[in-house]
Amino acid sequence: MPDKASVFISYSRRDKAFAEALHAAFQRTARKAWLDSEDIHPTARWSNEIAAAIDGADVIIFVLSPDFAASAECAKEIAHAAQQNKRLIPVVARPVEPRTVPTALAELQWISFVDEARFETMFETLSQAIDTDLAWVSEHTRYHLRAVAWDAKGRPVSLVLRGQELKQAERWLAE
Repeated sequence: MPDKASVFISYSRRDKAFAEALHAAFQRTARKAWLDSEDIHPTARWSNEIAAAIDGADVIIFVLSPDFAASAECAKEIAHAAQQNKRLIPVVARPVEPRTVPTALAELQWISFVDEARFETMFETLSQAIDTDLAWVSEHTRYHLRAVAWDAKGRPVSLVLRGQELKQAERWLAE
């Protein structure tokens, strides 16, 4: 079984308690999670440490709130993560106006943790989102639909995968 994806948690200082709760929940599930208050050593250049941690993480979780949306430092973290083509996952700690959130996050489906009583349920949703490879799911669906159409048409030889398309499907399957 492959290792669990590692995460970086980006948040506004006002949402520190929520970020720490997320970090603790990840620790309980044995997922590597990076949080500045836990992982930056005293006297280290914090901006360099944050950039390196974003580079080293598989997934970047952004804790959305009005303070996050207004933070220049959080905006820098979004830009750096987007530049590195990281997987971005927005989670809502406190209600925020979508138009105030940078486009890179505003256009994604958010996971809401606003109802504190549902933290564990929403954490499970977040964990499943992290572990779901959306590109793989999309490719699986594409091949499934091709197979269904092939079967519905009586399995004609003319619709069988061939050449480069067959090689691509075999590579995908092997991965």
